[in-house]
This record gives sequence, C-alpha cells and structure tokens, in this order.
Amino acid sequence: PVPAGEGPVTPAFQALTDQLNYLSLFLGSGLCGGVRLGSLFCSGADDTISVGAWGVYFVPGSMDGALVGAATSFSASAKVNGGVLGTDTWYYIYAYLNAGTLDYEVSQTGPVASLAYKTGAPTYCYIGAFRTGSTSLPRAMTMSRGRYRWHHTSLNSFEPAASLQGGTATTWTDVNLTSQAPPRAKVATLDVLLISASGSAYYTQLRYKGQGASPGTVAGRIFHAGGVAGRVQDSGDIALASDGLRLIQYQNSDANLATTISVVGWEE
Repeated sequence: PVPAGEGPVTPAFQALTDQLNYLSLFLGSGLCGGVRLGSLFCSGADDTISVGAWGVYFVPGSMDGALVGAATSFSASAKVNGGVLGTDTWYYIYAYLNAGTLDYEVSQTGPVASLAYKTGAPTYCYIGAFRTGSTSLPRAMTMSRGRYRWHHTSLNSFEPAASLQGGTATTWTDVNLTSQAPPRAKVATLDVLLISASGSAYYTQLRYKGQGASPGTVAGRIFHAGGVAGRVQDSGDIALASDGLRLIQYQNSDANLATTISVVGWEE
C-alpha cells in the first residue's frame, strides 16, 4: 500500500514492492513448500555433488514467493553430520539458511511425503537424493526436475546391480528395488532382459506390490520374449506403491524363460 501523503505508484512497481516484502517474510519464517526446479549430478569418481539452479516456493500463511539457488558444487562428506558418508546408503540433500546465508545439508533423514522439506525440519528445503556405493562415494547419476537416471557404462552393465538376475518363477514373486530407488520414488523405470532357449512366445508380467501382502490388482507391464530363441531387451515404467517398500512382483509364462530386472531410473 502507498504510505499516506505519498503520490500514486504504478501497478508494476507496487507488485514488485509486495514481492520484496513477501520474500523478507519467507526468509524469516523459512517454511518450505511448493515446487522444486532443480537438478543434480554425481560423476561417481569422487564425492562431489553438483546442484543446478533451483527454486522453492515458500507459502507462509496466504503469501507466495520464491527463493532461488544458483548452480553450485560441494563435497557431500563436508555437508553430512560427522563428515563421513556410509556405504550403500540413501542420502538426501537440503537447502537452508545458515545465519542468513544459503547452505546445504546432506542427511539420512528423508523428506516428508510432499517432498517439500526434511522430515521434522520444515526450514530445510528438499533438493534431491543420491545413494552411495561400496566405496562410500555417491553413485553416478543425473536428476532433472525430479526424474533420476543412473549412469551405465555399457549395455547390461548396471550400477547398482540388477534387482532380479535370471528369475524363472512362474507364480507372482517379489522383487525388491530398495537399492535402486529411494523410499519416496513414485515410478521406477526398468530395463527388462528376457532370455529364452526356445522360440516359444514366452512373456513376463510385472506389477507393483502394495502394503503388506496386498499386490496390485492388475499387471503393470507385460514384456514379450518375441517368439525367438535368444535374448530380448526392453524398458518401461512401473508405478510404485506409496508405502515406501519399493516392492514389485514378476511372473514368467514359462520356467524356460529367464528374466533380469534392473532399475535405470526413477521419478519422485
């Protein structure tokens, strides 16, 4: 609003003033919420995390605004409590104001279901996730706008390792994706390799498995072996249940079919 005794201002100037006032309130309240527009990159060669430019909308009360972070890189171990990353562990990256200056934290505590902020710490805005390998270094991957892709050096060379290797089950059987997708993943992108010793029209079915023993009621994907002897490779997305267990199930049409399932990426 225009102070008493002052002349009129243009709508554009008033809108800018309002946004600046709102932003000062957002930084003061630090309540994270809204949309992340960021990216992450891990080379796998060291513990460097590269964070692309991002934005987080803040919504304290009824006012809206945004805090923006410029592209940067940092050592993951330097941002984790204790200064040491564990092996084969999921970690989560948060942005927060450290004495008024934008900073980052790496934590094993995951975000709330909305992915807005760290569980139990609403002033820590969620940026993304990564997983370490057997050497404690972040595994090589890229994320853009919540879509992640693992880096693979060659065909059928998957890192992390395949979730199912040469499975031959002909009844619905669990496949655990916990080492390849984090608890908040909503969709997994799978690479499915089918190997058949005959030319029969074999196929495998996949579906998500929900909380406890309640599976999905329909097959989420069907992959066909092509009716020829040898190997057929295909890929596709499958929805994951919201329970965080990251279980799916597969079922081959015949025991002579061998199925290998790898997660090549996921979406939050």
